[in-house]
Amino acid sequence: MLSPGVKENLHAFPAPPPAPPDDLLYREPLPEPPREQPTPDPPVDWVPEPPPEPPQGPFNDTELQDARDHRTLHCRSIAEIRTRPVGWLWPRWLPHGFAWLEGDPGVNKSMLAILLSALSTTGRAFPGDTQGRSPMNVLYLTSGEDPDEVIRERFLRAKGDPQRMFLLDVRRIMTDPKVPKQAQGLPVLPDDAALIMDTARGLKVSLIILDVAYSFVSTKHDISSDHSLRAALEPFARTVADAGMTALGLRHLTKARQQAQHAGIGAVAGTAVARAVLVLNKDPKSSSTRLLGCTKLSYGAPHEGSLAFEVEAEGPLGAAWLSYSGTSEISASRATRLARDERASESERVFAQLCTAFEGAFKGQERIPLRGPVKETNVDSLATKAGYVATEDFNRSRLARRVKTTLHIEAKQIKEGKTPKWYWVRVAE
Repeated sequence: MLSPGVKENLHAFPAPPPAPPDDLLYREPLPEPPREQPTPDPPVDWVPEPPPEPPQGPFNDTELQDARDHRTLHCRSIAEIRTRPVGWLWPRWLPHGFAWLEGDPGVNKSMLAILLSALSTTGRAFPGDTQGRSPMNVLYLTSGEDPDEVIRERFLRAKGDPQRMFLLDVRRIMTDPKVPKQAQGLPVLPDDAALIMDTARGLKVSLIILDVAYSFVSTKHDISSDHSLRAALEPFARTVADAGMTALGLRHLTKARQQAQHAGIGAVAGTAVARAVLVLNKDPKSSSTRLLGCTKLSYGAPHEGSLAFEVEAEGPLGAAWLSYSGTSEISASRATRLARDERASESERVFAQLCTAFEGAFKGQERIPLRGPVKETNVDSLATKAGYVATEDFNRSRLARRVKTTLHIEAKQIKEGKTPKWYWVRVAE
């Protein structure tokens, strides 16, 4: 029994709340929100829809600046991006997109490009591969060799399908009466990228070859500038990849000793834009063998070894061509390094010849013409042996500067009558 004081304390606390009704003791769980279904991967032959056409000009500077000020940076999440399978023209060698084929002058890059074209048009397996594919059309852009005498002969010797190989008709392009003379000329990047792609789509080609690639780059773009070269090549490279095609550009190697991956002429951005870089070198063990290696591949590690090709010349026009002969353990980097060492030795030999020739030429003379013959040795022929196309390029080269420094020779402009002429002059030591 509780005392009166305890009862008073108990009445000081509030009474507990009443129990809830029975129908509120149990509630149905809330339904789960619907889960977003994953986007299925596109089919193999999926091609992205083309973007809408931008407003057509012309626009003045004020209108362009106003348009830039009102732009929107459109973004999308990774969840919105559909996976697109990697497409290959030549598995593990040439993916869809832009790629380079590099090599020194005279190493037969064009022959290899024609061989790849012939294999593409007939559906035969590429070198080192065992599986063929459906025949493809090829667009071969070149401004150099005459197709009637060289390209056609090599292509037929490689057993290509002539109905699937398309070449630029340079003569008609240069003299088209429907086009003003100021607009005539070869297509150039990036100005004529849409024209090239429209032509490629119309011909239903899978492979575009640019021989030599820099012949189709606008002179407004400096190939030695990263920013300028990227602006010239990147729009074309992106369009080629989206179209499921492969564009193979041919270019020479630099004369300086560099890593094989950056040995191609032009800024490093040229290599960055490409999805693959192939290098063709001479085999140090055989003068008639060429080694093809890979120094860059965006979709895997480059091959450690090389593919070997033999140079043959048995055609009625004497046009040499290449045939696949097997594999080699020599990597692209090592083959490029060996070629550099061989070229350095050749440069030393030409340097000695030039010194001897100029020493003899200056005997009894104070000056010699800049482009004139030097005794029995012509400057033009020596420049060609040294790897220079023009004597002007040779005169600006390191080899020429080395000769002039060694023999204390300076180039001076001397006025004779009304027309000044350039001479090489021997100065006092």
